[in-house]
Amino acid sequence: MRRLFAIGVIGAGLLSGCGGGSQSPLPAAYSEMSSATSSAVSFPEVFSGKSDFTLYDALSPNGLEPDADPLTLGPDGNFWYMGGSLDAIVRTVPGGASTQLSIPAMPMEQAFAESVTTGSDGNIWYGAGNGNGTCLIGSLTPSGTFGPQYTIFDPGCAANVGPQLAGTGVWFAAGNDEVQSYVGYLTPSGSIKQFSIPSTYCGQCQLISINHGPDGNLWFNVASQSEYVGQITPSGTMTFFSTAPLSSIKNIIAGPDGDLWFNAKNESGSDVVAKMSRAGHIIRTYVMKYPIFHLTVGADHNVWATNGGGGLTRITPSGIISNFLFPSSDNGDVPHGIAVGTDSHIWFSLAPGGVGTKFLGTFSIPITALDQ
Repeated sequence: MRRLFAIGVIGAGLLSGCGGGSQSPLPAAYSEMSSATSSAVSFPEVFSGKSDFTLYDALSPNGLEPDADPLTLGPDGNFWYMGGSLDAIVRTVPGGASTQLSIPAMPMEQAFAESVTTGSDGNIWYGAGNGNGTCLIGSLTPSGTFGPQYTIFDPGCAANVGPQLAGTGVWFAAGNDEVQSYVGYLTPSGSIKQFSIPSTYCGQCQLISINHGPDGNLWFNVASQSEYVGQITPSGTMTFFSTAPLSSIKNIIAGPDGDLWFNAKNESGSDVVAKMSRAGHIIRTYVMKYPIFHLTVGADHNVWATNGGGGLTRITPSGIISNFLFPSSDNGDVPHGIAVGTDSHIWFSLAPGGVGTKFLGTFSIPITALDQ
């Protein structure tokens, strides 16, 4: 069972390499910089909310389990995410009905939709893979009309779509542990430009996401235990930053303060959220009370995250941490995907422990509590 919630606040990702051992010289297009890691700082909870929330039916039309992780807000004001039949995209009206849209020419038993995002052209873009040898990206309009599909490379892989930038196109990160890993973009004319990840950092690993940074460059991360974050300019020049002793870097986003924020693991295996400068230096590391999944920036100019304690975590730019937990009756629900709605509320998806109906909902937190 998946659920989507909105948190009623008055308010609103990049790469670490795979592999270890000795490092070979970098090609001329690459450079490496060390990151000055600061001491970890842990802040107490200042508020743990158990406020009321309202649920709305958002059952997929075929009754299948949607995978609302990640979650994106479309230009139509609806939420979009991967469908339960693997080869589909689901569109859900906040508080209303859901429509599942099958991706053309993708056999259900072989294909998997990996990611969805909203492009600057007003379309929904998706990344997908096929175990028999196709890695592709494509798009569809908010009304549900699919456009052409573009093959990135073979054999099978996982493609994750990122931002759509003027002058280049729709960026993506693709690869797995059996094929070369790339970042690149699809031009408006339909051609593919790819940049391979040096094997020193991630020759063959699954790239999770690629996002637009506050410096105008792209930042990306991978599913690995390595201690690097990657940056690529629109022209294709890559720089890699050491995050040691932090590893398993995930979900790097442009923060509300002009820095980069990401979640990771520290040397003790604890979940942390870290703040990194545009120059690649870690400014501060915050030890979390609960596991952290996805990050976003709210319209209140704070960083919000879904957590494994059954709720949300808010971190202000100055480092004050607040955990807002669901009522005890819903303490089996675990949120994952997170997005900001047109109402400026924080919306998120849930993966409950049981099986049942999917929901959209509103979770209300008093403004006085948010101001603490």
